[in-house]
Amino acid sequence: MEWKHAPKMGLLEYFSVSSGCAFLSDLHQPGFLPLIQHALGNLPPEAYSLREWNDAVLYITGVDLSFSSPQEAAAFLRNYSPDSP
Repeated sequence: MEWKHAPKMGLLEYFSVSSGCAFLSDLHQPGFLPLIQHALGNLPPEAYSLREWNDAVLYITGVDLSFSSPQEAAAFLRNYSPDSP
């Protein structure tokens, strides 16, 4: 899926569709993380609001952080590993 279609749907929905999740709740599963991170390569961070990025990071990772820009949130998600301390 190309990013030009992403603004027609929410960020979590974009990740769900791009990752092949059957359900939005599948985004919580660690097995989908590499697919989500791959989908980031096709998506300019500014395509979505900072609020959507903050919400997506929390939903996907369970880590409650407040980023100062979509780029910062995307970088965190791109480098996130559930095995990191």
